[in-house]
Amino acid sequence: CSSDLPASARYAASVSGSLSQAVAPASTTTTVVSSNAASTYLAPVTFTVSVRGVNGTVPTGLVSLSDGGLAIGSCTLVGGACSAVVSSLSVGAHTINARFLGDANHAVSTASTGQSVGRALTTVSLSSGTPAPAYGTAVTLTATVTPGAATGTVTIGIDATSGLGTCTLSGGSCSITTTSLPLGENRLIAAYAGDPSYGAATSSALTQSVYIGSRAAASGTTSTSTTAVSVVLPAATVAGDLLVAAVTVGGGTGVTLSVPTGWNRLGTDLASGTALKQGLFWKAASSGDAGSTVTWTWVGNQKASANVIAVAGALIAAPAVNGQVNAASAQIAAPSLSLASTQTGVALVFGGLASGSATTPTVGGGFRSEEHTSELQ
Repeated sequence: CSSDLPASARYAASVSGSLSQAVAPASTTTTVVSSNAASTYLAPVTFTVSVRGVNGTVPTGLVSLSDGGLAIGSCTLVGGACSAVVSSLSVGAHTINARFLGDANHAVSTASTGQSVGRALTTVSLSSGTPAPAYGTAVTLTATVTPGAATGTVTIGIDATSGLGTCTLSGGSCSITTTSLPLGENRLIAAYAGDPSYGAATSSALTQSVYIGSRAAASGTTSTSTTAVSVVLPAATVAGDLLVAAVTVGGGTGVTLSVPTGWNRLGTDLASGTALKQGLFWKAASSGDAGSTVTWTWVGNQKASANVIAVAGALIAAPAVNGQVNAASAQIAAPSLSLASTQTGVALVFGGLASGSATTPTVGGGFRSEEHTSELQ
């Protein structure tokens, strides 16, 4: 017999086997850009990373930054981009690697960029502990380098041509002490040599004025009437100093002061009647004078006092003398000096009096004054 059944009635139903379909993460492209490809030490640099899927998708996730295998930062993608600020790179050439770590739908990718780091910029300033010292006086000069983390040495000199000394930085500063500054105005320069991380720098000029002036002073007095007065010369006296002495003794015109060996009488002794006599003396200091004793004598017992000044930087010659006698008040009074503005130096004013107060000197021009007054009690 035959049957006219439809095809659907002639075959039994069946189910196909399962099919596995692997979907790989979309490949990505990463770029990294430096905000300053030639930075300086410790200066912050921003590295900006962009990641894109090849099919136009926008990845998410983490990006790591490294320098030769050393991790230096990371950032999280937002809209396919992120940035990291780095300030830890050492001086030299670097290759900065950016690595996108991938996400559920996007594959890992990397990129790199070159980064050059130079030495940090520095500034150096110079200051003096004694703005206007006398010639031969010890002066301390201090150099300060910024940033304070800089290390190395600073050389201090006159116009950067005559070196006065070199010091080593500690905490950003260092000092030298010198007695070698010449007379007049000196332009002092501090030059920082730099170190592996900080660049060299030179200070602006510091004007250091050095004038003729007393290095040290000493005095001697007699408390009773006698025939001599002695002074121990200043221990700071240096060979080549000009030694100037003023000896005041009672008795006035009736007294004649001796001249110690090696000394010279300066001008004419001044007398105030029979009350006072003052003599001035000078000599060029020798190497053995410091701490030695010098004595002036006369005939007849009188009270006396003596002042000795070691002058640094002066010409070794008899100083100019300008004196004034005030007999009415029994004083050898301080004169008034009027000097041209082009003249410079020091005016030593020696006053001697039996009682009362000393006359205040008036000094003009470029001179400085130093007053030394002796009162006989």
